[in-house]
Amino acid sequence: MRLRVDLILAALFVRATAAALAASAGRDFSDQYFDWEVIKSTKELEYTNCYGPFQCARLEVPLDWSNSSNPNRVSIAIVRLPAVVYVADESFGGTVVINPGGPGGSGIDSILQGGKALQAIVDGDKHFEILSFDPRGMKFSTPSTACFEDDFFRTVIEIHAINVGSLESNPEALNVKWSIDKGLGRLCREASNGKFQDGSNIHQFVSTAAVAQDMVEIIDQVDSHLRKELSSRKGHVHDHQMPIIDPLRQVPLLNYWGLSYGTLLGNTFASMFPNRIGRMVLDGVVDADDYTATGWTSNLQDNNKTWTKFFEYCFEAGPRCPLFDKSTKCPDEIRAKVETFLFQLRNDPIPLLFNGNLIMLTYHQLKLNIHLALYFPNELWPLLATGLRSLLEGDTPGAISVLESDLWRKPSSGSFTPSTPFHSWRWTSRNQHWSASEPYTPGYPWQLEAAVSVLCGDGDDISSRPKTDFEAIAALLESQSPIVGSIWSEIPMYCIHWPASVRPSLKHRFTGPFQSNLTDYDPRGSPLLFIGNTADPVTPLRNALKMSERHEGSVVITQDVPGHCAATVNPSFCTYEVLKQFFSNGTLPKPGLVCEGARKPWDY
Repeated sequence: MRLRVDLILAALFVRATAAALAASAGRDFSDQYFDWEVIKSTKELEYTNCYGPFQCARLEVPLDWSNSSNPNRVSIAIVRLPAVVYVADESFGGTVVINPGGPGGSGIDSILQGGKALQAIVDGDKHFEILSFDPRGMKFSTPSTACFEDDFFRTVIEIHAINVGSLESNPEALNVKWSIDKGLGRLCREASNGKFQDGSNIHQFVSTAAVAQDMVEIIDQVDSHLRKELSSRKGHVHDHQMPIIDPLRQVPLLNYWGLSYGTLLGNTFASMFPNRIGRMVLDGVVDADDYTATGWTSNLQDNNKTWTKFFEYCFEAGPRCPLFDKSTKCPDEIRAKVETFLFQLRNDPIPLLFNGNLIMLTYHQLKLNIHLALYFPNELWPLLATGLRSLLEGDTPGAISVLESDLWRKPSSGSFTPSTPFHSWRWTSRNQHWSASEPYTPGYPWQLEAAVSVLCGDGDDISSRPKTDFEAIAALLESQSPIVGSIWSEIPMYCIHWPASVRPSLKHRFTGPFQSNLTDYDPRGSPLLFIGNTADPVTPLRNALKMSERHEGSVVITQDVPGHCAATVNPSFCTYEVLKQFFSNGTLPKPGLVCEGARKPWDY
């Protein structure tokens, strides 16, 4: 019974983990059944109808791109949303490939939940098919990077980690989580899953550089498949359909929109293969230097701005925001009330009665909700404000009702959104019995292992760092964001315990230089387009400006909004018009463009 109550607790107070659903459900097709196990993995794209209007395929690629004699292969799960016009139509513009971030995020999830919304943005004079994939080791791609033999035991460990609390508020928490991460590293080192007969391990081959090479093969196969479609119906290629389909048989180019970690993947691709760049949008930009150094110290500089905007927007909304009352004179009054309550939870967790059971609301659990809500202001801030109001007033049924609301999972419209932070998946247990042959469930149980395999393998080896060094990192991040800093500091802690035997070799990593010159571009390609929000909780605008300086001719759009990435979850008509023109004909806006948001959380 105790474990069952704990499972309810994890699901209840990390309901914001479902922000990926809450931000993108609406009219999606992710609840339809499809069995990936019946699709044969092939060296050329062979699509099968799936999930309503979508088409799925599994593409076989080498495990080791640097060694053609290595016989081992991996299978990449791919899904596409066909264009609204046939490929021979004059208005067909080609293929836009997307990545929702993570690392560990599922491109399949992203398209099924938000593909229609994304297509509506990029379509204008030209019409595009939208394509994404689960990177090697992730979800439907095989072999998987799962380390646990039994998902139940992963859930037990995850709940133990959440119950021990926040690093800065509980001395025992660091010791427990330090040991959990040490155990995870050992488990992944010894796991039988993902091992090949020659001793190779999938964890050694899931680096961002390997995925960038997979993307080259994907766009080559996309081009080949589109040509077959044209040939089968005796169609012809129009000049304006370049860069994806080229009648002169030049190399296909990549049209791409990457979110969050997806910007690191795009940046890697652009730096490794600048001659294959078509139109590339990097939205919610990761500092590649900090990432490859396993620093994770360049993410939270604007986190407090996002938290501040929550109170400013609430005050501006007046009575529409549940935290506002007639006596409120400024946003800081609302903030002081909320933060006083929040910090009291450190020493005084709240007992809550739920369906005849007693559960506890802790400081750490509420911080996790806030952290996730900062990603998605329009979807989650009204619910967060309602829940905080109920807690402040001692209205336990009201607070639980809000946290249990289906609106966290099924808001009114589908959106293309960044993946929720991978480390939040350590606190969720809803995928305990996940299977590739069962009805669709967003996310997957081993997303934590998948993410750690990528980010720790991409970054410098920090396994020699002692616990005292980690405490200094945690203190730095807490100084950047008192609420999110300790949560964020758990990311590099995984890498301190990541074994050398599951890290990629140096030749399978790309650590820079992250840059491109126009002389390296194909004449059909365009300079990169970066997007940064003025109050992004985990990818500050400064990252976009810094990375843009490395790519000649690139331009940064500044969106004057809070929240993580632009995508469709933080809409701006100004940004959308730029994107339509950019994907259609490569037109970039003038440098310095600032786009206002189309709405605010309480604009309903």
